[in-house]
Amino acid sequence: MRQNGAVGRGWGARVASTRLLRLFYATDRRLTVALVAMTVARGLFFPILTLASGALVGALRDGRPVAVPLTVVITAFAVRRILDPLLAQVSSLLTRRVDEELITRTMRELIAPVGMAHMEDPDLRDRVTQAQGAVTAVSPGEAATRMPTVWVDWIQGTLALAIVGRSYPLLAVALLASYLVAYRIARKHWHEVTLVLYHRTDDLRRSYYLRTLALTGDAAKETRVFGLGSWLVDENRSGWLA
Repeated sequence: MRQNGAVGRGWGARVASTRLLRLFYATDRRLTVALVAMTVARGLFFPILTLASGALVGALRDGRPVAVPLTVVITAFAVRRILDPLLAQVSSLLTRRVDEELITRTMRELIAPVGMAHMEDPDLRDRVTQAQGAVTAVSPGEAATRMPTVWVDWIQGTLALAIVGRSYPLLAVALLASYLVAYRIARKHWHEVTLVLYHRTDDLRRSYYLRTLALTGDAAKETRVFGLGSWLVDENRSGWLA
């Protein structure tokens, strides 16, 4: 049963990544292609720099020409200095485009049905809250900023492992095994955190509502007249802890 659960979580993550890429591409094709291309280039930087640096040191040691490895090292540094701000800009643009697209889509779905009954449905309100990213304080579009970091780590880690494996196969196996153990533990933890967040959205919405009452001026008179300040703090705290 545990293995099936782990496999399910792994498959679910791959499906989620694919759906995110499709969403990015449907929102803005050019920005998505640019994001993927820059992310791959960014992931190749450290492996290329490692190989070029090793070749440069070997050439200096053996008295061979250093023009090629030195050129690769300099070029890699120059490309990274240009690539980093461009990648950040493209990610930021795509984040805003995706958030705008999803907000528009959510608004259309909510105003389409006749009547107001669906607006009072707690399950629908939970799903809208989740779609807006209010549960995690991270909007869906921010995946365009965070996912490239994950992809870069995967590319760098895979190629670095291959480089180590050429000279030290057993060490590469040990590194891979230790990573898989750590990855599985971390993945299980964040999977459980996600389940808590999305299965208790109603409680989190209530805590957020109470916090809003305490921190905004709209209800300031009522909360002070009726002495609700301490009650709001206690209820918000107990809701989040639960």
